Amino acid sequence: MGLVDDSFLVSYLVLLGYTGITAIEALRTPNVNVRHVMNIETSVSIVASLVYGFFYEQVKTGKYDLKTFTHLRYLDWMITTPLIILGLLLFYNQKLASIPWETYAAIVGLDWAMLYAGFLGEQGTIPRMTGFLAGFAALFAVFYLMYTKTMPKGSNPTAFFIFAFLWSMYGVAYMQDEETKNISYNILDVNSKALFGIGLWMYFGKVLKFE
Repeated sequence: MGLVDDSFLVSYLVLLGYTGITAIEALRTPNVNVRHVMNIETSVSIVASLVYGFFYEQVKTGKYDLKTFTHLRYLDWMITTPLIILGLLLFYNQKLASIPWETYAAIVGLDWAMLYAGFLGEQGTIPRMTGFLAGFAALFAVFYLMYTKTMPKGSNPTAFFIFAFLWSMYGVAYMQDEETKNISYNILDVNSKALFGIGLWMYFGKVLKFE
């Protein structure tokens, strides 16, 4: 197996294993807000695990085209990115019903606009650079709304900055060759969907002490 093949296998196993951790936390916690966040993170990892399971089955045949994975990746992201955003918003807003639905709808709309621009660039419908620039414009608008409209004053922005960095790196990967891009996407998916969620689990589950 080559590096690309290995990256799909490792991503699949990590995402699958992470599902159990967040599912158990969702069942055991008495805190409603924490349960919501863990349920969201579990849903994200289930969707991602199914997608990566399909990828790995294709990889095992030895007859696959990385470009054919693009459609399914974008479908995965269209489902999971709004959930990841919602999980982060609930992390910063632990009082129930504290996030205006209009704000969340606007953020999701911009998120999908970012994905649509990237998808058009991948398909060659528009120049890749146009897709890159349009996608980043929408992404920065997502960051702006999240930071200015949903984060309470005085909040520790560390989780938000990690989230923003990871998501920005997808844009960097987008401009790479097919093999490098897919390895990068796999690494980023593991970090943004599994390891980032594990960080939230450690915080809510009091696994580690956070000052």
